[in-house]
Amino acid sequence: MLNATQVKAVFARLVRDAISARGYQRNVTVKSQGPAVTLKIINRNGREYSVDLTLAIKDKSWPDDAEEWSRRRRNGWPTQSLVQEICRDGCHLVAKQPKGGNVPEHEKGFLWRYSFSAAEKNLFLRGGHGEASSCRKQVLRILKALKDDLNLEPLKSYHLKTMLFYECEENPHPSQWSSICLSDRFLGLLRRLENCLLQSKCPHYFIQNLNLFERFNRQKCSELAKRVQKVISQPEQVLINLIQ
Repeated sequence: MLNATQVKAVFARLVRDAISARGYQRNVTVKSQGPAVTLKIINRNGREYSVDLTLAIKDKSWPDDAEEWSRRRRNGWPTQSLVQEICRDGCHLVAKQPKGGNVPEHEKGFLWRYSFSAAEKNLFLRGGHGEASSCRKQVLRILKALKDDLNLEPLKSYHLKTMLFYECEENPHPSQWSSICLSDRFLGLLRRLENCLLQSKCPHYFIQNLNLFERFNRQKCSELAKRVQKVISQPEQVLINLIQ
């Protein structure tokens, strides 16, 4: 059985060896965090950049846990042909141990996590809203900026992207994502975020019975929901402040 912890340790060592062989130790530091090996890079001007490298093993089959996604009833987004193509392409496995749970400590090192990064990229690039006038990526950028501006920890960008995919299913026509609809889509996502926080529940986009907020503190979720509610009461002003 392939040990995920050991595989990741070997990958991190190979990255460190490659950096050392090229003499970059003074400009690059390596840190192993989650499923990724993170490089902190300082350029000649003293600016710092962060790059995540993640070892992913290709699984050519579509997971049984995500079977519902392939059969989900939709109103046109994504198209059935794209759904079938994504399922045929399978997914990836990354080395990340679960937090808590009922898994014995000595078995955690052998657990792998599904990664749907390739499927998510396909949805963004070929999901039917890729026209130049689409505001989808802009809405996501604004939400990420809002998350940082309001300090909405422990929310992560992945949670926002998940909600965006659900919003795309609910608003499947490209005209609903034209630039003139930016404020409507922004407000719709804020309301979805508020609802998820109030329920302490954000279903994974591909595996709906997996709650991404499962380990969130309910009181913290309630506090974040109140911050989002304030934004909902004056979305235009918030948009102006974030876009400027």
